[in-house]
Amino acid sequence: TFLQFGLNPYTPYGTYFSGNLDEVRIYDRALSASDAASLYHPVSITPPSVSLYEGQSQSFAAAVANSTNQSFSWSINPPNVGSITSAGVYTAPANLTAAQTVTVTATSAVTPSGSQTATVTLIPPIIVSVSPQVGTVYPGQTLPFSDTVQNSTNLGVNWSISPQIGSISSAGVYTAPLSVTTLQQVTV
Repeated sequence: TFLQFGLNPYTPYGTYFSGNLDEVRIYDRALSASDAASLYHPVSITPPSVSLYEGQSQSFAAAVANSTNQSFSWSINPPNVGSITSAGVYTAPANLTAAQTVTVTATSAVTPSGSQTATVTLIPPIIVSVSPQVGTVYPGQTLPFSDTVQNSTNLGVNWSISPQIGSISSAGVYTAPLSVTTLQQVTV
């Protein structure tokens, strides 16, 4: 089938539209009333994506074009991972054990089929554990420590001691001072 834009076939030789066409869309079906309304009233949401740690909150804003009614309903998916208020404020869960993604959806009251989504990436806390947790050394002796880092791609650690009695190497080996006159406690 031949398709022409802007031709008036009812004039003697046909006249063409002399302007520009912008945002042309062709569908393979008839649009429903709600489809047409969502095109006329597109929804936007900001920010489109955000990363949060446990317990943090993020306020989202939504807008619908070509309407004075800026009312929205807010939802999240999965529904039980955090919470969202009627004002669009998302709060991450208080405890996270693994990274997760939550979708925040703003649905327009003008056109319920008109909605927009934002992505929330939930980041669990970085957990560093040290082993052994308790050790005893005598003057001049060493005690090697090891570390385990969870929820991070950076597995490196910086070793330090408090108070500065003895020393600790970059590999996590504590060396007691050569002379100790009283019992000392050092935190690694």
